[in-house]
Amino acid sequence: MSQGAPYKERHVPMIIAAFGAQCGLVVAMYKVPASQPRCVIVCNTLCPILGGGIIKLFALSGRHNLQDPFDGVSWACAATAMSVALGVCQLLDLMHPPGGANALLAATNLEVYALGWWFVPAVLTRCATWCPGILEI
Repeated sequence: MSQGAPYKERHVPMIIAAFGAQCGLVVAMYKVPASQPRCVIVCNTLCPILGGGIIKLFALSGRHNLQDPFDGVSWACAATAMSVALGVCQLLDLMHPPGGANALLAATNLEVYALGWWFVPAVLTRCATWCPGILEI
């Protein structure tokens, strides 16, 4: 999965947190609108980008502390990242809850924050492993 050369040197985790939820949606509930390829691919692209962008904006303020997520405004960063990501997905008529979890993960996990924008291709690599199965159904 996400263990090719560019990912190994950046210490990308092999399994990203929302992977289990995505497995459940795509395999067991494949007729649900949230499991359709358009939702899976677009939400797994948009949400990490939005979450990463919001955390970068909060980091620019200098008050975001990932060491203690409930210190200062860090809790607001997580809430904003999740809210904006899900709001944009709803406006686009796309709903895939694991995508929102990716935005939340970008705002709360120190390892994911260290990845920076490399988190987006790591999520998309995971998403690409499901695409053939989704399109076959």
